[in-house]
Amino acid sequence: MGLLWNSLTHINMSEDRAFTHTSIEPDEKKSADIQKAEDVSKSAVETKHTSSAKKTKKKKTTKKKTKKKPTKKDHITDQLAEIYKEQDGSLPDMGHFETKQRRRFARALVTLVLSIAVLSGVAWAGFFIFVPPTSFSEADIIVSISGDEEIQAGQDVRYRVRYRNAQRLALSNVRLQVRYPDGFVFAESSVEPEEDSIDTWFLGDIAGGDSGFIDISGSLYGDIQEEQSLRAFFTYIPENFSSEFQKVATVRVAVTDAPISLQVDAPDKARAGVSVPLNILVERPEDIPQTGATAFAIEIDAGATFVKQEESIEATAFEDYRWDIPSLDEPFPLQVKGIFSGSGEVTLPVRILGWQEGKHLRDDAFVLAEKEVTVVLEDSGVEIRPVVNGATGALDVSPGEPLSTSIVVRNTSDTSLKDVRVRAIFDAPSHNNRSILHWADINDPADGDIVGEQLSSDTRRGYIRWSSRQVPALADIEPGQEVVIDVTLPIKSDEEASLASFQTHRVDFSADMQFNTESGTEIVSSEPVIMTVQSDLNLDIRDEITQQRNGNDRHAITWLLSNTFHDLKEITLEVDIFGETTFERESLSVPAGDIEYDEQEKKLRWIIPQMPTSVDVLALQFTLTRLERNASQTQLMSKVTVRAKDESTGGDIFLIGDEILLDE
Repeated sequence: MGLLWNSLTHINMSEDRAFTHTSIEPDEKKSADIQKAEDVSKSAVETKHTSSAKKTKKKKTTKKKTKKKPTKKDHITDQLAEIYKEQDGSLPDMGHFETKQRRRFARALVTLVLSIAVLSGVAWAGFFIFVPPTSFSEADIIVSISGDEEIQAGQDVRYRVRYRNAQRLALSNVRLQVRYPDGFVFAESSVEPEEDSIDTWFLGDIAGGDSGFIDISGSLYGDIQEEQSLRAFFTYIPENFSSEFQKVATVRVAVTDAPISLQVDAPDKARAGVSVPLNILVERPEDIPQTGATAFAIEIDAGATFVKQEESIEATAFEDYRWDIPSLDEPFPLQVKGIFSGSGEVTLPVRILGWQEGKHLRDDAFVLAEKEVTVVLEDSGVEIRPVVNGATGALDVSPGEPLSTSIVVRNTSDTSLKDVRVRAIFDAPSHNNRSILHWADINDPADGDIVGEQLSSDTRRGYIRWSSRQVPALADIEPGQEVVIDVTLPIKSDEEASLASFQTHRVDFSADMQFNTESGTEIVSSEPVIMTVQSDLNLDIRDEITQQRNGNDRHAITWLLSNTFHDLKEITLEVDIFGETTFERESLSVPAGDIEYDEQEKKLRWIIPQMPTSVDVLALQFTLTRLERNASQTQLMSKVTVRAKDESTGGDIFLIGDEILLDE
């Protein structure tokens, strides 16, 4: 640009010089005359303006006029005026003369404009075409996922994750992470993921304009009609940045069908408390192939609506209302008999669960099919109700504790109940076919018939049956009458059985009755009372008193904590100390945990984080010395409160130890 400008300036200066010094040749006299006329006109105008300015200036000054000496310029002006003046001596009007620029100047001007245009185009191309852009655009990072959006539960699926760097800047430290739906089972991918990972790929650097993809294969499980999502997180650092950016892509997937069918047959109407059958059939239709390795189970959501009594196939361990299906190659039938409780219309959900082998059923199972059984309940007019230690619902019990049970039979119908037979049913933990209930120590005033039955390796059932032979009132129960049968049955203690050998901790107590009416024989059953056997934590307090010479008595106290059934945690023992006493820390012996003693509040606290059954006894020893006697003081220490959590049952244990009394 600078060179072009210098050239143009040189041309213009040359033209000026040529105009000023060019001599007037005879054959060019006319043109020269015209040019001289223009110069004279300009000079006259300048002279006029100059004279006017001088006159104005003269008005503002008081100086005298001085005669100006003619200059060379004035001489030239006079000569030109002599040449161009008219015959009458006047000068022509120079404003009517037309002047034309010389072609050489026009060509230079066009050359200048064209040069500027060419150079501007070159500069634009250099900046916007040939030079890479330096700004980063996140919109030019493209990530997407494609694949099936509606599937059958357990179906094999394949998803492709695409990525593209649609700009000239390179990307570094690129990482792709895919978050799968809960029911996705990874099989393989077209690019090997990072070591010990199935969802992360390190892609390194991606140049501008480059792209790629990763195919991911597996199988997907999920609840019917539930929508899930698969997400891809594309993390990178642009070439001209030092911080990370992330792009996210999502595809939604819905499970619309399952490779399984469920049929449930149940009566439309039933009498509350009367046993009814549920017939369940699970099969895989021939036109629907089973995909993926999976496990299945039937689940009845009983809640407070249904209580099972009998089953054609044993339920899953620790799950009373769940039954494993070994295979779907053949139909799987199941019959469950039980009673409905409540009134009016009740609903009982029955589901088929599916999960991947090796996964945890509770956490990773999906609902593959579901049916709701609706039954209208009618009042039977007969009630049978079991009671344990005054409770009709759930309660906690302990080893060695006696279970004071009652069975209440009430006739609320309009007809008599004839030849009533009552049965008490106890399902309890067992080991080596021996129940945790101490049947040898039963106290049954009516002396009913006892029968035992082993239901599984860890559960044993015991029956007690009464008829009018043992309880005469059962021969005929009139409308509005009530019959009560009492039985006391203790739980074994650690002295009578090795409690740690029992793998379960639940005892169910229910009752049923059979009777004759005008319409025939009927059976009515009760809802169970569910008892949780907590660990046998126990506290024994010992106090040894020695007299000192100054008359103060010294108490060497021992807290003996024992436990043999379940592992315990979060154990806390707390007591209040009364009177003027001294807590002798030097005599303190702590077998586990920590001791806290508040001098101001006079509170002693023993905190034990864990107590496994392998440590069946913990003994804390400390000493208190009385500093003065007070006739009104009757206690040295309050009752000891003990709190703990049973690790097997998850229940809270609370017991109270004895206080220490003063014998004045």
